Amino acid sequence: TARFGGDYASCMPFMPIGEQTQASHLTWTDQIIKPGQTSYIECSGVRFRYHSPLARSIWLGPKPPQNLLDVNKVVLEGMEAALAEAKPGNTCGMMADSWQKVLDRYGVKKESRIGYATGIGYPPDWGEHTASLRAKDPTVLKPNMCFHMILGMWMDGWGFESSETFRITETGHECLAKVPRGLKVIDGARGKSMSAGRAKAKTKAKKPATKKAAKGKARRRR
Repeated sequence: TARFGGDYASCMPFMPIGEQTQASHLTWTDQIIKPGQTSYIECSGVRFRYHSPLARSIWLGPKPPQNLLDVNKVVLEGMEAALAEAKPGNTCGMMADSWQKVLDRYGVKKESRIGYATGIGYPPDWGEHTASLRAKDPTVLKPNMCFHMILGMWMDGWGFESSETFRITETGHECLAKVPRGLKVIDGARGKSMSAGRAKAKTKAKKPATKKAAKGKARRRR
């Protein structure tokens, strides 16, 4: 834009639909979009080659399946737990450990890392290939370090992604985007769009997400 400027991203937008969401880094296809499918969009803002990636997931239809709602809940809770550790003096490993504690509580598994350092990037990647948000990574967080925390849950036949790019400040962190994190529900038949929370409230389900319902294992990616 005239106010902010911009540049081309180091990666093309990742926009899989349906079964393709079970893997990371897949792009769009020519298949017809149908109700009852999941999609996610992962792209990046760019300025002077500095990248700020972001990923969000979408359900196309009136009523998301319970397993998708459960994973949405677990991921959002885990993201808050990990971000609580994003402050100077802590390590990348501490963030990953806080995320893992939430997954353990729900019986969900994810073996791959949950993020990486980002900044100046050129094709074919916007990651710095330095520090990673993974268990036992000893990298100490310092002011002005930037990371893309990408919480991808790539399951058998479907997937879910939500991410934040954040900067370490003098006292904590700041997220660089203001896009709501929850699953976006788009009911094309009714021409309505709502958050997963509102969609769930409209269903007949009476029980909240349970450990059993959320249990699963994400495929290893990244």
